[in-house]
Amino acid sequence: MTRRPAVRSLKYRSAISKIHGAIRAWTVPATSPCCSPRCAAPELLRQSSESLAGRIHYHELAGFRLDETGVSKAQRLWLRGGFPRSFLARSDGMSDVSVRRYLDLLCSLFLVRQLAPWYQNLGKRLVKSPKVYVADSGLLHRLLGIETRDALVRHPKLGASWEGFALSAVQARLGAARGECFFYATHGGAELDLLVARGARR
Repeated sequence: MTRRPAVRSLKYRSAISKIHGAIRAWTVPATSPCCSPRCAAPELLRQSSESLAGRIHYHELAGFRLDETGVSKAQRLWLRGGFPRSFLARSDGMSDVSVRRYLDLLCSLFLVRQLAPWYQNLGKRLVKSPKVYVADSGLLHRLLGIETRDALVRHPKLGASWEGFALSAVQARLGAARGECFFYATHGGAELDLLVARGARR
């Protein structure tokens, strides 16, 4: 029975351990049909270039190509991209469970915040779904491709941007915790963007 030679260099083993850790951290499988899997992590590339210089070769592995899927599936390939999990997904949409999981993850990373509805009055038909805001207005504008004030004031998401910005400013001014902040809205159109509840005070 042939035994593999032991790796004696502590420095080498440490480098391999770091690379494995980076791989585990960045290889998150995608469940959305329009979301691609993680690409090569910058941290992984940096560590490998430093510790394995001259002993490593990078190979770019692309997804499905048009000559592999056939012209009949060109529209599907265009919409979903060539990564297998995305291209082969059964549905064009995302399940409620997946949306909930991604939303919870973004909230736990403080990239997104949810504003819970206030529905103490059960005699009215109230909106009971939470509102979702991108936590930082600069991040929202970057995602929307907004780079100047002129572009911002002309953008259809101007109202949503200002609402999220004002909400954060008022919350900070009042020193209100997230669990104290709600919104109130009825299906008839009446709405209060922010309601702060502290004990019996509203």
